[in-house]
Amino acid sequence: MCQSVFAEDYNAYNVTIYNPLNSSEVIYQNIVPDSQPFNYVNTIYGNGSNVTINISYDPTQKKWHIRKNDTNNNIMNLNIAANNINIGGLVRIKHIHYDFPPPSNTTSNTTTTSSTKTPIPIGAYLITTAFFTYILYRKSKT
Repeated sequence: MCQSVFAEDYNAYNVTIYNPLNSSEVIYQNIVPDSQPFNYVNTIYGNGSNVTINISYDPTQKKWHIRKNDTNNNIMNLNIAANNINIGGLVRIKHIHYDFPPPSNTTSNTTTTSSTKTPIPIGAYLITTAFFTYILYRKSKT
């Protein structure tokens, strides 16, 4: 059974952030709701330099802000209003559909009933069945 997902059904972003000093290393990967703000800040040290990356999302404007700054003062500062972003070696953001679990603090429409009665043990059923089988057997002999 095939299920179609339409653009308006996209409700999340798959965010993957790579180590800017080693682009094959994933340092952050998560699925985040597109209705909530997102912010990721990290400084990576290595090879005699450090790189600070700051990636944030503003759901009211539907914009991503991506900033990268290194020890040589090389600055990359982007404001992007796109659903799919791929900045090689730094970040990949893809708008997706994701089924988030319901919040744990909400009440369900289903109700559970508790009973004070104890369940009847299987042995009682077996004994009753054996008793009636014995009575039927005795009646059939006479």
